[in-house]
Amino acid sequence: WSACPSTETAPPAARKRRSGGPAPVSVGSLSLLLAGMMVLMACSHGTAPLCLVSELCAVLCLLLYLWAYYLTQNLAASTVVPVEALVFLFPLVFCAGFLAALLAVAVGPVAGVLVMITDLACTSAFFGFCLAEHVRFSKPPAGHKNKRV
Repeated sequence: WSACPSTETAPPAARKRRSGGPAPVSVGSLSLLLAGMMVLMACSHGTAPLCLVSELCAVLCLLLYLWAYYLTQNLAASTVVPVEALVFLFPLVFCAGFLAALLAVAVGPVAGVLVMITDLACTSAFFGFCLAEHVRFSKPPAGHKNKRV
């Protein structure tokens, strides 16, 4: 039993308000938090630029993954972005960070930076694909005329 009313028993207007309300706010606030973290990292890593690049790539990967997830959570089943791709990509984003840290210690900082830059490139490509699917899904049908009031 929970203190919150169920969304199945709530009126349709309340269901719509609950499903679309806090998600953009939380994604936006997490984005601002991660941007603040990147500024703090840039200020504190003045003497170690390779560590800074690696850590900024990790934070950007997390931010892009968060936005890709947010964009694809309301897409229809007919879209090309499957849920399995999001579930599969999540461990890869974080495993690349661990691999980069291991290579930075074992081989050198350049190896860790190269792994993180590759991870950032792959995550950026996936985010671009999710954004294109979101735009394609959001477009009105071809015969639909957008009337301005």
